[in-house]
Amino acid sequence: MEKITFTVDKDMRIVDALTGKGFSFGQANKLVKNKDVRVNGGKVSSNIKVCSGSEITAFYSGEVAPNEQQIEAVFEDQNILVVNKPYGIEVEGTAGVAERLDALAVHRLDRNTTGLFGACKKSQCSTGAAASVQTKTG
Repeated sequence: MEKITFTVDKDMRIVDALTGKGFSFGQANKLVKNKDVRVNGGKVSSNIKVCSGSEITAFYSGEVAPNEQQIEAVFEDQNILVVNKPYGIEVEGTAGVAERLDALAVHRLDRNTTGLFGACKKSQCSTGAAASVQTKTG
């Protein structure tokens, strides 16, 4: 049995915190359901909201190890970032691709979908870029 311990830096649901550390959504839910997660030393059995500064420890076996998926940048300039989104990671939310990259989502892909994902580094470009995606112009 392996373990990972980390501290959350903002309020979020326990499953979001675990997916932010590389576990898939299904793996994170299974860990919580099986009471293999501790928050500040206490067992957790539901997707509770944890506060900033909470210490989370997850115990997992080799087959439930975190993905540690790297998000590969395909294109990047001073305004726009295009990445190859891996399976099992959400685009938005506290553990999503956009949050990890500190960028604004132009569109979204489902958690279980892989593919190219566009984001804006600056809020000024996000409105125009999102409109271009919706109207399929560029």
